[in-house]
Amino acid sequence: MLFRISRSIVVASVLAAGALAAPQDVAARSGAAACNTGSLKCCNSIQSASSGPVGLLLGLLGIVLPAAEANANVGLTCSPITVLGILPSGSKCTQQTACCTGNTYNGGLVNVDCNNISL
Repeated sequence: MLFRISRSIVVASVLAAGALAAPQDVAARSGAAACNTGSLKCCNSIQSASSGPVGLLLGLLGIVLPAAEANANVGLTCSPITVLGILPSGSKCTQQTACCTGNTYNGGLVNVDCNNISL
């Protein structure tokens, strides 16, 4: 019971702090890559669009990438991450955190131009 109360207080504090904070870009720690123009996602994997398995998946889904994105990194099975670093389901990303700046297809199954970042 005490654990539930403590957890509720922590969650309420984090939500209150998030509501009061001014909007700002999400950036990685230690001078690593930043996500200034894209969206922060939790992806199952990130692979080159020109790799065999990704090319096959794109073909099966009828997705034709423009020539400029033919060799871009593609995030597969991605979910958006909130500013607090939490997935909509309330869990944290345990796979690959990525910044995706390209198009999204099939409800997040395929995300174009994704790069790994560390939060």
